[in-house]
Amino acid sequence: LRPSGKSETIQPEVGFYFSHQPPSKHPMLLQLEHDGALDIPPGARDLEVTDHLTLPVDVEVLAIYPHAHYLGKQVEAWATLSDGARAWLIKINDWDINWQAVYTYRAPVRLPRGTTITMRITYDNSASNPRNPSNPPKRVLTGPRSEDEMAHVWLQVLPQKQSAEDPRVALQEALMRRRLEKYPGDFTAQCNLGELSLMRGQFRQAVSDFEQALQTEPKSATARSGLGASLLALGHYQQAIRELEEALRIDPAYVNARLNLARALGAKGDLAGATAELETVLKQKPNNAEAQSGLGFVYFTQRRYDQALLHYQEAARLRPEDADVQTYLGTLLAMQGDFSGAIKAFEESLKLNPNNDVVRGYLARARAALAPKR
Repeated sequence: LRPSGKSETIQPEVGFYFSHQPPSKHPMLLQLEHDGALDIPPGARDLEVTDHLTLPVDVEVLAIYPHAHYLGKQVEAWATLSDGARAWLIKINDWDINWQAVYTYRAPVRLPRGTTITMRITYDNSASNPRNPSNPPKRVLTGPRSEDEMAHVWLQVLPQKQSAEDPRVALQEALMRRRLEKYPGDFTAQCNLGELSLMRGQFRQAVSDFEQALQTEPKSATARSGLGASLLALGHYQQAIRELEEALRIDPAYVNARLNLARALGAKGDLAGATAELETVLKQKPNNAEAQSGLGFVYFTQRRYDQALLHYQEAARLRPEDADVQTYLGTLLAMQGDFSGAIKAFEESLKLNPNNDVVRGYLARARAALAPKR
């Protein structure tokens, strides 16, 4: 779209495809880009922008989506295999903005771990480019408007599982580390790496990642919350509380920060403070399962079993796939003498985690308690 100076009517379409079966494969998008290198002087005929990524896992490339605007002249993407062989992924010698589309391969392109995928887009900002929107040509930078430029090639890939970890995690890490090579100190990359480290249980590395992110954007509630969560996981409760309170000062509606603050306060023994934070979450989000189970746990710890039961029942309704919630629910029902309900909850917990011998013992005792009544 190009600005016309007046209101215009557009007719977008969105397609949704539904299935009776859950997805069995989980592709992801890889973005090759180097918008930061886009600074095209007037008259430039062959300015090249490139990017590359080395694959940490085997993938199947399902589709490709090149993206440039009116100054795009040539779009290329290829894979360089470990033996040096080149496999072309796309090559358009006379780019047209109307060719922005997803191109699906007839058969998936298999690329092994260690393959380097590369894109190169060439731009023509001369008067001889018939698609140049500026006459005379002017300096063009990156931006979302069609008279700006972009340098993207997206790949839809299906990563192959080679370890217990979801292979998409390794690809995401590779993308973020490549982003830091292009844009040192990039906030988004550092913050995403922090989230990955936190998810992997690499808490000290997560602290380092989030601290580096905060050097770039010290007022980021996301990075403050991530740092607080990492410190909480390390058992540094007071430091975690400080960071999480700062995150909430920046963004009082940040639910995850408030949940983590409640955990940190509870771990320090401040159950009243934890209760206040969880109640605040439930005022904002009554259907938040973590807040319901968290408040249930606080009341359980305080031996306020009737109140704990109400919250665990709600948590089980909201998140029935949580084995711990089912275990606490079963325990509370058994304490009230509802052994049938307790058995059902313990059985659900064991379906979710069949190797939990403690819950198996609870189930046996509940069945034994119910047997004489039958």
